[in-house]
Amino acid sequence: MHSASQTKKVLDFLRKNAPQQYNAKTLSKILKIPLNSVKVSLRRLVEQRRLFLDSPGFYVAYIDISLLSQLDNPPTALHIIMLECKTMIGLQKCIDDIPSKEYSDEAFRLFSVFDFIPTSNYRYYKVLWFEGRRITITVHLQGKLDIYIKSTDNPIIYPDFLRILSYLEGIL
Repeated sequence: MHSASQTKKVLDFLRKNAPQQYNAKTLSKILKIPLNSVKVSLRRLVEQRRLFLDSPGFYVAYIDISLLSQLDNPPTALHIIMLECKTMIGLQKCIDDIPSKEYSDEAFRLFSVFDFIPTSNYRYYKVLWFEGRRITITVHLQGKLDIYIKSTDNPIIYPDFLRILSYLEGIL
């Protein structure tokens, strides 16, 4: 059962990334499966005619009707995401309507409750994790929030982006 699930992981990954080719060592590192198990899985899948050797040592999934739509119309993926918004409350202390370089008492209470960490340039930040993605929220003195979502190595497709926005809406 265990090797069958590993074989399924290998096949699913290659089908998802068709028509790209991968070798056993790369698949082992990406899928975090022992190299020998990956080699056995690849050999079995070639024998079952689910994969083929494109060049020596490099495997590719056969393209069927379900994969053809991905090639013609690949899913939109988002990279390097930064969201920006304004706070509903004023964060700066003001003296005669002139903003000072100090946060209001209410802002300090919010930062301490939500475990924000002070940095230079009068900013506070907090790091969150959502499904293995790093999300950094930075609060500026003027009441601006910058939200950075790490997606360079693993681009975000639109439905996942909507889930992240729902998560952030709940947090904020």
